[in-house]
Amino acid sequence: MPVDLATFVSALKASADLAKASKEILHEENEDLLSKVTYHIKSIEVWSGRVQTLGMLEPLATPDVTIPLLINSAPRTFLKLKSGASLSENDIIDNSNNYLILGDPGSGKTTTVKRLIRKVLTEAPVSDDDKVSFPLLVIARELKVGQTLFREIADILGLEYIFQEHSRSDTSITEFGLRNRKEHGVRSGDYYYKGRRLENVIHEFLNEARVLLFVDGIDEIDPESRPSIESELGRMARGDGIKIVVTCRSGEFGKSQFEGFNVVEIAPLTDLESKEIINRWARDPSGFVRDLDAAPYRDSSNRPLFLTQ
Repeated sequence: MPVDLATFVSALKASADLAKASKEILHEENEDLLSKVTYHIKSIEVWSGRVQTLGMLEPLATPDVTIPLLINSAPRTFLKLKSGASLSENDIIDNSNNYLILGDPGSGKTTTVKRLIRKVLTEAPVSDDDKVSFPLLVIARELKVGQTLFREIADILGLEYIFQEHSRSDTSITEFGLRNRKEHGVRSGDYYYKGRRLENVIHEFLNEARVLLFVDGIDEIDPESRPSIESELGRMARGDGIKIVVTCRSGEFGKSQFEGFNVVEIAPLTDLESKEIINRWARDPSGFVRDLDAAPYRDSSNRPLFLTQ
């Protein structure tokens, strides 16, 4: 049954996973970390709770104007090689798999992320396999150039880390590597938190705290930063506690290599889904359908965004 955000935060306070991760991995007081996590959760609760497309004068409530979309268990490119069974939103959450959700522009990728976040925050667990503790959200287009995913998560958690340059006595990097980085103007070093490598700390925390990490729109990351971000996601996906959901435009999928992810794709709208979306958005649904049937761009109506303009 649905719960409110206050109930979710109360459950988070009682989370043994978060308390243990805070104490043993971050060496932070649980209350301090909880306040930072709660701030992030409240902000993404607001973000996920409303929808506002281009031209809209005010946002509308996500539950009122969106519907659950069917997701093909394999991208259309591979449907000839694999059964095209459909997945629901619950199917995405109700297991330990990591997912890369593909979709054409306007197909509902970001809206699906919003709906999934709301499920985690406002609904009881789907089943015993739904073991995530809390969600974190990274909106890819908002990442600064050169920012890493591990540092972005550390910033969300409010952790104070430092950069330390490699010395020539550091056996983890070769003399050639040091010289090559210097020639290209790259500082050779790594980020540390309380004496430990930041990536290791964040990786352990995400697994111990059983975080559900959403990265929305990875295709919108700065092209120079994207390979390193995708590599970070691959390393995160090796964890046994974290769960990751990433969205990406279908046309960008071939340019990436995602290890440890089930690649799925949002299916085109069925006639019934189109009708339901029209009924939620149009002031005169019957007139809208009549005009749409007569329009030369009728074939584009299998994407939610098209129907809401």
